[in-house]
Amino acid sequence: MAELLSGTKRSLNVGIVSFSENTTTLKVIGISSFSDVVLNGSVSVGGTTGVNGQFLQSTGAGVTWSSLSSVRSENQFTGNAGQTAISVSYTVGLIDVYVNGVRLTSSEYTASNGTSVVLNEALFGGESIDIISYTSSGSVSASGGLRSESDTLDSVTGRGGSTSNNVTVGILSATSVYTDTIRRKTNNSTNTKIALDAGSIKIYAGNGVTPKVRVNGGVGITTDLIVTGVSTVTSNLTVQGDIKSNSFYFVKRSTNTSISYPGSYSPVTIDYEDAIDDYGNTDAMWSSSTDRFTPTVAGLWYFRASIDAYSGATQEGGITITKNGTNVATTGHIGAIRPEICTHLYMNGTTDYVQFKSYTQSSTTRGQSASNSFFEALLVKQAE
Repeated sequence: MAELLSGTKRSLNVGIVSFSENTTTLKVIGISSFSDVVLNGSVSVGGTTGVNGQFLQSTGAGVTWSSLSSVRSENQFTGNAGQTAISVSYTVGLIDVYVNGVRLTSSEYTASNGTSVVLNEALFGGESIDIISYTSSGSVSASGGLRSESDTLDSVTGRGGSTSNNVTVGILSATSVYTDTIRRKTNNSTNTKIALDAGSIKIYAGNGVTPKVRVNGGVGITTDLIVTGVSTVTSNLTVQGDIKSNSFYFVKRSTNTSISYPGSYSPVTIDYEDAIDDYGNTDAMWSSSTDRFTPTVAGLWYFRASIDAYSGATQEGGITITKNGTNVATTGHIGAIRPEICTHLYMNGTTDYVQFKSYTQSSTTRGQSASNSFFEALLVKQAE
């Protein structure tokens, strides 16, 4: 046993191999308990003092120096055309997948084996793929009253606002969008991609690799384009095909009923009672009870009318178009074999109407036919 001298009092301590007050060296065999320990130097475990950032970890039989595991690892890839599977190591459930900077939801890929990620949609080629994986040993919680509990990455990035624990997630507002690709799903069965590429916007339908609509850099539309509002073209418009419009209105009516002319140039209102052509429901615009054509669409209309008004080779006959009861166009000539008249009129689409009247110099009754006695009305330009 070693007899120790501390100050002027001698004492006997069991288990101490050696002691020196001059060198302050103490060697102890067994378990030593200290109420307060002040270290002015280093701590050596296993013959080493460790390195910066290491900590002492229990081995079950003692302690050893250990280093923290990596909390976050990032892997970058470049996509190939048609590629869906990406080989990468990760912890299942602790992974984020980004395509060209856009984070995919967990429903847009499968990551269940820890060695590969399978995308639901095939890549176009050239995309930037970022896969960020995390380890459970590196979870971090804040103290000092900032948070009362931890929050998951999915719940934070998915909210875009303040959480119940007062964590505010900032929303980035971009003022300029540069060359990139945005992938979005419209529903579970149909995939639609919108690509921003080389100063143009390309819209893909389904899983196709050819854009259906390309805006800027040359507009090309290979499918039907339905516009539900007013479209304004500020430069030249070149159409390679037919132009179809629901605002096409045309009517042609005739009469086969004999007309009895009183003579002395007295006019007879013509009833074109038989419909021949009708586009745009113009048949409903004619009334046989008033012999009026009342357009229900405002705009510039073209009218043309013909009639059999023959009352003799030396007798005059003619035809007139009236608007709201006032003559606006009239023609007549000697012989009056099928005189015709035409004019353009603006109709307000509500109260404006036209009538057609014919006359003969001498009284007579003339049989009419569809080829000789008719009128036509065409909407040239609809009012804006």
